[in-house]
Amino acid sequence: MQNLEIRSKTDLFLKLGRQWAVIFLFTELVFFSLMARGFLTLNAFQIIFFYGTAVFLLATAELFVIITGGIDLSVGYVMGLATIVSAKLIVAFTNSGMNSLLSIILGIIITLIIGLIPGIINGFLVARLKVPPFIATFSMLGICHGISELLISERLLKIYLILLM
Repeated sequence: MQNLEIRSKTDLFLKLGRQWAVIFLFTELVFFSLMARGFLTLNAFQIIFFYGTAVFLLATAELFVIITGGIDLSVGYVMGLATIVSAKLIVAFTNSGMNSLLSIILGIIITLIIGLIPGIINGFLVARLKVPPFIATFSMLGICHGISELLISERLLKIYLILLM
């Protein structure tokens, strides 16, 4: 009888152990709904879906990379670079007198091309030159971060241009 009780408790712990993510998610849901007043409101869910879309899209793309046995460390920094380039292009096009809609469309097209370039370079390094994906994408992470920093801080860009001349 006692052996049966131990076995049933072990089976219960095994079943709960397999569902740890669901239990953790439920625990978080209960905790934050008790701690924050507006946590379970429609407005909160709309904000989460609105701001989580970019992360969801990046995670979906990264899922396919991980499923195939690779890794891409640069995906977030490529997105950051593309965002900065997009904002700068749209502002520059609009300030030059271009139609707002046309400047947004042109900015998006150029930004997509800018976002493809690091991916093509990473793919070439990994597939053709047999560079390990960790090294190739970590290097691209640094390159995209550096370019983003240069684009954001025009003061630094002016200093670098003075040093290059």
